[in-house]
Amino acid sequence: MRMAAQPAHFTSTFCRFFCLSDIFVILQPRFGRTLGMDLMNIRLQSLNGGLPSLIQVAKRLLILGAPGILFEVMYLVPLVGITVVTMPAFYWTVLALAGLIGAAIAINFILMVRRRDLPWADRFAGTEVVLGR
Repeated sequence: MRMAAQPAHFTSTFCRFFCLSDIFVILQPRFGRTLGMDLMNIRLQSLNGGLPSLIQVAKRLLILGAPGILFEVMYLVPLVGITVVTMPAFYWTVLALAGLIGAAIAINFILMVRRRDLPWADRFAGTEVVLGR
């Protein structure tokens, strides 16, 4: 019974991930903002001042979503053939790595915003977050 529940959870997790990323990938290139960004009166723009391209938004989300993407690898465990014996070591390794990457991204974001510089995600994508609509 337990093995039958895993594929459904696996499917729902990836569907949720792709639906949420689609919201960002559709709204940010078209309008330069999402609903949350609109409520905070900020928007995403390309470094040349225009709306970001789809590639720029995807690059930015790849960096910002790296810990979540890495954590989602956990649901691939039954597909790769990791046994019950090696599962705890794999789980804690992935969890620690995702936490470290998330902390590094958050610390970089805080430090760069204080210095009025671009965080890693914006530098990689060629975008910036600015005030205003």
